This record gives sequence, structure tokens and C-alpha cells, in this order.
Amino acid sequence: MCLLHACYAAAVTVTVDLCRQTSAGTDFTMLTTLATGISLAVGSLAVTVAGTLGYQAVLAGVVALLAAGAAAVALLFTEGAPAVKAREGAG
Repeated sequence: MCLLHACYAAAVTVTVDLCRQTSAGTDFTMLTTLATGISLAVGSLAVTVAGTLGYQAVLAGVVALLAAGAAAVALLFTEGAPAVKAREGAG
């Protein structure tokens, strides 16, 4: 459960980083709503697949996806400054 909350905190941090200063409330709401919708859709799909393949197979797939996602974040998000704020200052 703590890992779930840590992942959620990381997702919220990235979402806040992607928000523009001029419309941060709207940006945050839209990004959070999109993430919630995707989460519900993937959860529904996982339950459907688990009915066919079994929960162990779904759990193994989820762990593999989480590991791939963590590796992608570690490789792709190495900037020292937030990308959106740097972009706003340049324009």
C-alpha cells in the first residue's frame, strides 16, 4: 500500500511539473482526470484478462510493466530543471 502511495505521489509531482503557470488548475485537473480514466480502463481490462488467464499471469504482467515504466522514468527524466518552466521562460 505504501508503494502505491509513493507511485501516486510521483505521478502527481510529474503532473504538477507539466502544468503551465497561467492555467495550472485546469492543466492539473485535466491531466489527473485523464490518468484516472486510464487507470479505471486498465483495471477493468486486467480483471477481464484475469478471468481468462488467471490472476498470477496478470500480476506477473503488471510487475513487468511497472519495472519497464520505472526504468523508462529513470532513463528519460534526468533533467535538473522542470521542462515546462524552462520552455515558458524561453518563449
